[in-house]
Amino acid sequence: MTKLRYSITLLFVFFTISVSAQEVQGIVYDAESNEVIPYVNVVIDNTSRGTVSGPNGTFSLSIQGLDLNEIKLSFSSIGYQTHQQSIRLESESTEAIEVYLKASEITLDEVVVTPLAPEEYIKRAIDQVSENYPDSAFVCKGYFNEYLKENKVYLKFSEGLMEMWHPPYGDTTATKVRILNARAKRDLGQLTFMRKKLDKMYDKEVKKEKEKALKGGEEWDNEEHQSIDQELLESSLGGPNVVTFIDPIYNMDEYLQEKHFKDFNYEISRFTEYQGQKVMVISFKSKRKIDHIKGHGEIYLDIDKDVIVAVKAKGKFYVPTLAKPVLFVMGVKVKSAVFQKEVHYRNINGNFYLSDFETYIELDLINLKMFSKNVPAKFEIEQHYFVSNIEKKAKPPFPKSQWMDIEKSMESQAVFPYNEEMWEEYQSLRPW
Repeated sequence: MTKLRYSITLLFVFFTISVSAQEVQGIVYDAESNEVIPYVNVVIDNTSRGTVSGPNGTFSLSIQGLDLNEIKLSFSSIGYQTHQQSIRLESESTEAIEVYLKASEITLDEVVVTPLAPEEYIKRAIDQVSENYPDSAFVCKGYFNEYLKENKVYLKFSEGLMEMWHPPYGDTTATKVRILNARAKRDLGQLTFMRKKLDKMYDKEVKKEKEKALKGGEEWDNEEHQSIDQELLESSLGGPNVVTFIDPIYNMDEYLQEKHFKDFNYEISRFTEYQGQKVMVISFKSKRKIDHIKGHGEIYLDIDKDVIVAVKAKGKFYVPTLAKPVLFVMGVKVKSAVFQKEVHYRNINGNFYLSDFETYIELDLINLKMFSKNVPAKFEIEQHYFVSNIEKKAKPPFPKSQWMDIEKSMESQAVFPYNEEMWEEYQSLRPW
């Protein structure tokens, strides 16, 4: 192939790409630095179907069942211009799409706003929650993963494909989750922090449970109570049920509540772009600890619609004074405990639905020793949630017997046997 012909082919692929009728794959780059961009929203226009790019910038989006000859994809990420790309659905083979997003540069001269205090903009957005967020129940299909590390070694990693029935915003009815398929990482390390002491405590607790079970005439299975490591594998770090807790609009984080405005400093820091709209960025920082947390972050607000489209928050946990003596007796000191989360919403026909989130907690602990050197350990907990499709449903479309139990692992509750084909669209979302 000549260089001219090769260049023309690349140019054609960049703007209009033919793919298989099942899936679109690709990778998203920063147009200036050529670095990959993680967690970019990828949406099929005029549908409720979408995904996000994974940690390495790659994405995979199912187009199965779409009765269209051509689709248009929209790529959006905070601080970048929204990129749209047409794709013809007629080729028999999947082709990789390379997408380059340009940074958005919005000056104050380009934005016309009413001169209000940042708290007033937040209040206006919260007053419009019933108008801008779902006012009826819906079901979202998507992907969730969570992991626990000790000193960079995985102690647990599990992921699940799920359906979640979500009540309307403002309704406190609990979400209902069904795990369709799940899997866990098997080449894991073992917990080492305070291992001897924890093993003794665990064995003592198991012995009590065994005696109670046998006394009550129940059967006892030793295989189910092998070790702390096994308990970690078969337990949950919260699972998909944490979604409404993480959602700062549904759960209404303190920095969005008018009664807590006095506890934070707010500032309109800049303007940027998200999902093709000009967005005001309001920074916030707590003046004092609230429920043992001191934090700061940014609120991304579409001022034309009075709607919050994204939130970034981070901060530090402080151990309650009453808990410190208890931890000391146990031989534990919390050196630091920090958290961060990032949440994005997707506009579907004028309503903003939770699109994805990422949460991260880091705990630096010290095992205090009387006659030897103290032993430090760093624990990391991370969770990711991505929505691929949304559909309005008044009631959960699955029976109560399939509702997820938050205390059990996702793998133990999967409705369908493991099926590799079900995971093809989500491979890029794994952290390795």
